[in-house]
Amino acid sequence: LQAESLNFTEAGLALRLHAELYEWDPSTIVDPLADPDFPPQSSFERKEQLYFQMIKYYEDGQSWDNALGTYMELATQYEHNIFDFAKLARAQHAMATIYESIAKGDRSNPRYFRVVYKGLGFPVGLRDKHFIFEGSPNDRLATFTDRMQQQHPAAQVLTPGMEEDVEGQYLQIYPVSPQK
Repeated sequence: LQAESLNFTEAGLALRLHAELYEWDPSTIVDPLADPDFPPQSSFERKEQLYFQMIKYYEDGQSWDNALGTYMELATQYEHNIFDFAKLARAQHAMATIYESIAKGDRSNPRYFRVVYKGLGFPVGLRDKHFIFEGSPNDRLATFTDRMQQQHPAAQVLTPGMEEDVEGQYLQIYPVSPQK
């Protein structure tokens, strides 16, 4: 679902939750799955396959920190668990490639937005809640606001100075910057 919405980092994080269900055990065989499609394989192979998919999503979403952490975890398993030094070399080469792209300045910083959900028209889980959303590096306040308006077509976007009613759905959207 996240990958279809082009939220690649979130797709990788969702796969991480799935991968945490398995151990780095090359001798335990796990059952096949239909969705996602996995054959019967060792727990190690299943987890490794999920990690490769995670890394692809992280790289597509330019989430280099998550990709590097995942590669490091794989490298540790190759070096200390299954002693596959060819795979270790490939993992370290991929990590070096990421470090080189970061050093060249190919790293773009995402933009962040604070969204406040107001009004009784929102479900209780959203009502009067504040969330920080990560946008793409080229997102502007107007494009992000349009996207939020598409997700909540009945909501009215409040500008500063506007008064909201108790009934209905109202969104307040502000750009924010992370403190480094």
